[in-house]
Amino acid sequence: MTGTVEDLKTRGNAQLADGDVAGALATYQDALELCNSGTAPELVVALRLNASLLSLKCGDADSALAHAQAAAALAPTSAKAHYRAACAQL
Repeated sequence: MTGTVEDLKTRGNAQLADGDVAGALATYQDALELCNSGTAPELVVALRLNASLLSLKCGDADSALAHAQAAAALAPTSAKAHYRAACAQL
């Protein structure tokens, strides 16, 4: 895990665009581990939403729900966060 949170998000986005779902998920999780109180909440929400989506794609509903709920806690009006949580619960 090397780079800044933003660098890792960019790397994860590229992996996702290349179809590497598992690699992108791991990269987003690495980025989340680097987040702290100084990290922009919008960035954390984006990482959580991406991780939720990829967890769903990998069949891990519990992880998808946890990421979606964490995103919703930071952005309570985020329709995407609530939608992902609902998808995970299905």
